[in-house]
Amino acid sequence: MKLRASFEAGLTQRLMLTELGQKLIDSLIAPEKRVKRDWSFVVYPNPVKDELVVDMKFKKGSPRSGLFKIYNTIDLKQYQTTISEGKRQIDVAWLEPGLYIAKIEMLEGDEYTQRFVKH
Repeated sequence: MKLRASFEAGLTQRLMLTELGQKLIDSLIAPEKRVKRDWSFVVYPNPVKDELVVDMKFKKGSPRSGLFKIYNTIDLKQYQTTISEGKRQIDVAWLEPGLYIAKIEMLEGDEYTQRFVKH
């Protein structure tokens, strides 16, 4: 199975996921809201094949851990673990190809999401 993901930039983003020329996903994605917070969260590579890297950084004095979750596009939780500052590799080889949402929920209630594509 060979998948191809492409993104079109602009005020909104368009995600197209195709396999052998057949369109599997064609979706408009609104820009994510950016809020000032005491931590940062990034996932890469995107698209990912086997291992997703989660990189969290905190400002001095802010909470140091939270929950990391992966959801599919119909909002079913696929994975959950406690995560703390630094880089962590998450095995995602078992996930089916498609679009997923990585979500961080901090213990004090803040949350943030990023989308990624699994090949």
